[in-house]
Amino acid sequence: MTQVNLRDIVYAVRKKRLDPTKTITIADMFKASIFKKCEYGVKLLGKGIDEYKELGLSMNFEVSDASENVIEAVKELGGKIKVVYNTPLTLWIQLKPHKYVLGDLVKTSMPPPKKVLKLETMKMKGLEVEYP
Repeated sequence: MTQVNLRDIVYAVRKKRLDPTKTITIADMFKASIFKKCEYGVKLLGKGIDEYKELGLSMNFEVSDASENVIEAVKELGGKIKVVYNTPLTLWIQLKPHKYVLGDLVKTSMPPPKKVLKLETMKMKGLEVEYP
């Protein structure tokens, strides 16, 4: 899983590569050059929480996972984190849509049982979770 710190997102917002008024997705982070390679999803980490709080913007995120201190910081400023399950293929289609003409026809498969348990525990923490 690709790890992204909040300071990288704050830097991209300050450089106007990301729009904080819209939901920030994995594809948006890829287009903003926050990371170059992503195989299994993105996990938000807490380095830069102070910078995020100084920015003072309520942001919504759509990622694969997030650490607990990031969840608290985002909720504190009025934002939301939505956890979305993606297979490597559906993630690749989101990141490089120009390579897949028939990308809309690909459906996300059901996650394995261990992943379902992890997603359900995230839901109990108060996150919005989406999987088929």
